[in-house]
Amino acid sequence: MSKFKKISFWIVGAVLILWLINSDLSAGSKLSIIIGIIVYALIIEQNKRFRKIENAIGILADPKSEDQTHKPLSYKTSIIIEPEWDKIIQKLAEENKVSIESLYKIIENDKKLSLLEEQRLFGKNFRFVYFHDGISNLEQIWSDHYKTFIDELGIRGHIFHGKNIFSWDSKGDTKFSDRVVITPRFLGFDTIMPDGSVMDEDMIAKIPFGQIISFFLELQRRMFWEGAMYKVKKFPKNLADELKKNKVKYEAWDYEDYGTGVEASNDLVENEWTKNNSVEIYDQKMISHIFKSPYYSIRLSIEVFE
Repeated sequence: MSKFKKISFWIVGAVLILWLINSDLSAGSKLSIIIGIIVYALIIEQNKRFRKIENAIGILADPKSEDQTHKPLSYKTSIIIEPEWDKIIQKLAEENKVSIESLYKIIENDKKLSLLEEQRLFGKNFRFVYFHDGISNLEQIWSDHYKTFIDELGIRGHIFHGKNIFSWDSKGDTKFSDRVVITPRFLGFDTIMPDGSVMDEDMIAKIPFGQIISFFLELQRRMFWEGAMYKVKKFPKNLADELKKNKVKYEAWDYEDYGTGVEASNDLVENEWTKNNSVEIYDQKMISHIFKSPYYSIRLSIEVFE
């Protein structure tokens, strides 16, 4: 029900109740009519709720376009985060006015650190599988790194982990004694915040992950089956602006060729929604969407359960 219809409904209801109060009907008749109106309103509201649930689980006999547009989606997203470790180390070296070669040498020769190779994050990529149930809004996050389900979509640890990691404090602001925080939304370092949040000034790169996921889910609703995995030529302006602001590039080389080795299709798929939102979509399914920032990239594969 639109906002205008809701307002009209309540205005009519209020007028009817006022008329009943001032009418010559008996008190019992007035009460019966008012109760009837309330029950009718509750039935309509409950019917809308049932319709929403039926549509979400795919048993609605006569779905309307509005139902399809706003229905909740359940989906699984495979996310691979690939830090650009050499660039991250280079940045830290420049901040401390030393060469990257000197920094690596310090790392290798510092006996006090007692480096633990298995626990370091340097050189590693990180994969998550995120499950979202559209009806209940329940979610689960699997981490290959931790080998279990986790509460936070991210990794926290030290680039080079050692038994005496805080010995780095004597070498200046290298940030090696700080925990690095790696999420699809940003890459940065722990701060003194008690809740473990990372301040903007401690982030070295950001990707608008939430907006990206929202866009591909909307694409699924508006386009066609498996629409969330189709190649994008032009993003909506708000998302395009965020990508540009954070120096993030969309790379579309990981497309599905079904083993034939053919070139990716350059044909566009258009409908009223793409035209109204200045979005351009290729008629080409992707294996993964890749978004690359200066210091890390994310690879996404989205499977929507209709």
